[in-house]
Amino acid sequence: MSILPFANPHRPMLAPRPLLTACVTDRRAEPRFSSSLRVVCEAPQDNRPPRLMQGSSTNLSRHGVALILPRALPRNERVVLILEHPETGYRCQRPARPRHDRRVYGGWMTGCEFEEPLTEAELAQLVTSNGD
Repeated sequence: MSILPFANPHRPMLAPRPLLTACVTDRRAEPRFSSSLRVVCEAPQDNRPPRLMQGSSTNLSRHGVALILPRALPRNERVVLILEHPETGYRCQRPARPRHDRRVYGGWMTGCEFEEPLTEAELAQLVTSNGD
């Protein structure tokens, strides 16, 4: 397994394993990584302060994230996501746009596309656990 030289040079991190990879029949153009990040979502509301929702992620790529949230988000409207690794505490904030959703047990699974992709270093920090 390859070692990625991010973060602490005295403690190299292992490369994350993709959950799904791109293939001819898959619309996805890049690998997805399984994740259980803590998520805070700031969603706009008409003539009121933004609504804050807590949730979690199910998978992550450089260009987007699948979330489980208590409520559906308005499609294509800008939201701000704070993604936090539950073990390391590493945080990353990104504006995103919800592209699709569906009702699931425990809330709504929502696929969001980041306005600006995660860097390779940010992705590695978010998907690598302390034990790797």
